[in-house]
Amino acid sequence: MPSKLSKSGGIALFVLSAVLMILVFGNIVFTVLIVPATKINRIVLQTEMSLGKEELLGMMQVEEPLLYFKIDSERVETVLGNHPEVENAIVTKSFPETLEITLSARVPVAQVRYEDDIVMIDKKGMAYTPIVHNTQRNVPVVTSTNEGLLVEEIEKVASLLYDLKIGYPDSYQLISELVLLSDREMHIYLMEKFLPIRSFLAAKAENVHDVIFQTRQLYGVINPTEYIEIDARSRHAIARGTRL
Repeated sequence: MPSKLSKSGGIALFVLSAVLMILVFGNIVFTVLIVPATKINRIVLQTEMSLGKEELLGMMQVEEPLLYFKIDSERVETVLGNHPEVENAIVTKSFPETLEITLSARVPVAQVRYEDDIVMIDKKGMAYTPIVHNTQRNVPVVTSTNEGLLVEEIEKVASLLYDLKIGYPDSYQLISELVLLSDREMHIYLMEKFLPIRSFLAAKAENVHDVIFQTRQLYGVINPTEYIEIDARSRHAIARGTRL
């Protein structure tokens, strides 16, 4: 006669086999029936960027149909975060059919022309190449005859231009070009004027704004051989002189 131990062992083996069969069958049902049927039909995008669905999917490096259980939200978040025009990305899934995406655009504050290409500079002084290779309107050009100087000081310049863009947008939009002369001085050229404003690199946004405002109010059309000089130590200091 079989022992009680043999009987209990046989029952345990039967139960284990049944559980394994259920798991295998469940996995087959999940893979074959549930996964293909559970599609993402709703994408909630929060961003200031102008993106169509096809552009967004291209940035995500995915193709339709978007299957809920096959979309790796962390991978998509990483891919979007590495996009040159995205500063930050957050991607989450909400069962059963929603993908939520929040994108913060990398906002250019300056552009640097390098040979036939354009490199955009964000508020932190980070360089990136835009998807559309054309001159951005209302984004000042930063130049220097010394390429090494440009690289060294671009973070400082970007910080100044960002403060102007946020605090004094009207003045920021008037700047067409900023020329670095040294690690201390720069010339700021206004839109459609030959007038350079000479300033210290250490100038604050409010100093630059004041001088741009007063230049327009007091001088109007200025002889292009003249310059306006501001001193970072004195908010309202304006001097006129012969252009270098």
